Amino acid sequence: MKYSFNRSDFRNLIGSVGERLVKHYIEESIIPTLLQNWDAVVFTNAWFGDDIEANKNLPSCERIYWRHEEKFFINHGFCPTKKFLDKFRLLTRLLENCPDGFLVMIKKNNKFKTLKDALEELQLSKTVRWTDEGYTFDRSEHKDNERLPMVNGEIEVVEVKSGKSNLPPHQQKSYRSILKEGFRLRFFHVDISSMAKNEFEIQEKLLTRPDEISTFPLMNKTRRKGRVAN
Repeated sequence: MKYSFNRSDFRNLIGSVGERLVKHYIEESIIPTLLQNWDAVVFTNAWFGDDIEANKNLPSCERIYWRHEEKFFINHGFCPTKKFLDKFRLLTRLLENCPDGFLVMIKKNNKFKTLKDALEELQLSKTVRWTDEGYTFDRSEHKDNERLPMVNGEIEVVEVKSGKSNLPPHQQKSYRSILKEGFRLRFFHVDISSMAKNEFEIQEKLLTRPDEISTFPLMNKTRRKGRVAN
């Protein structure tokens, strides 16, 4: 019996394939290149979804803050400087949509903090364990005097589109906001060369200015062929 997805489910399937392909491409091609200039580079999924819509129109004092920026650093064995943490917080507060991920580039500054001090500074000391969006931490498995490197760095927003390369108006507005503040948007477009042969084509562009949003669909594309790993 023949069977097919409805149009909405099929679009979601293609989108999921594109996101997975880009994740492999980032880990296998982009991160090794960035590590020539950074001590560590981490690609992580964004940790907010529908809640952001309910959040954005509330007064600042009533907004929900997930504190995942702090948990991100602890889970990867780092303690951010105040400047770096504030930068990450600013980015997630500015976004009015959920991107496909963050590419976090980390530079150590040869200073350290104990885990106990880091948790107190990040106001996480009363939370003995957490499991949030793939981040799992249990303080009982760590020693309080464990040393965490202090780090600075930069954060890029990652956006992936499959089948279309234009951004809808609400995403354009959101990304213009972060570009104005000096953040960067790494945009990927995935074309299906052959689903049967597991062949796809990635187009990539790094945006640094708000006016570059108007260049979508992408022009002067960098084309890279790829395959979805098993």
